[in-house]
Amino acid sequence: MGYLLNLTLNSQRYNIHIPTLKDWENCGISQSKIKQELEQLVEMKVIFWDKDKMEFSFNVNTDEWQAKLLECFSEDRCQRILKMNKSSEH
Repeated sequence: MGYLLNLTLNSQRYNIHIPTLKDWENCGISQSKIKQELEQLVEMKVIFWDKDKMEFSFNVNTDEWQAKLLECFSEDRCQRILKMNKSSEH
């Protein structure tokens, strides 16, 4: 996800064209494993993948994500940090 996020932020584009699965090796996942990883992220509704165009994008509706949270995740702490950053109180 970091690779897609990096490309999204640096290109300032919502849909990112990554021509081949081999190009995902830049993030350290082999071509033989990336398809399974991407399909899992699609299944969890974290990303969208237009296989015909080879375009990827994040599902910005994070409430729809079906990814498991870490046991140590604190929603209150996350909201506090988000609020602090939105108001520039740091």
